[in-house]
Amino acid sequence: MQGYNPDMIQGLAGTALIVAAGWLLAAFGWVGSESRQPLMRLVIWLFFPALIYDRVHHNPLIATGSAAALYVGTGFAMVVSGIIIGIIVGKLLRVGQGVSERTFAYASGINNFGYIGIPITAALFDKDVVGVLLVHNVGVE
Repeated sequence: MQGYNPDMIQGLAGTALIVAAGWLLAAFGWVGSESRQPLMRLVIWLFFPALIYDRVHHNPLIATGSAAALYVGTGFAMVVSGIIIGIIVGKLLRVGQGVSERTFAYASGINNFGYIGIPITAALFDKDVVGVLLVHNVGVE
């Protein structure tokens, strides 16, 4: 059995600690419901774009349009493939028809490429690889 990679554990632990800290802040009333939306806007409109700019701008791994198109296309193809496989597996498992079948296929095809993938990629690889992941996520979105 392979041992655990301490870098990966550290990346996961950091994410878990941030989630736990947010939960505790909300549970103790230190961050009320009125401040959650402005905090989320700050993260989505400022911090995440800053991360994307930092990791993508002048990134040698995505310096050409063809490389970027490959990563975007791969992200799109992964989601489409996952949904198609979800449809097939849903039919085999007889999860139901209509909304149940579509929900199963969608949930199977859409994966979490961000909140867990970014910290693990940052812990295991060079910062340029995080830029590749972010460009890949554009194809997913």
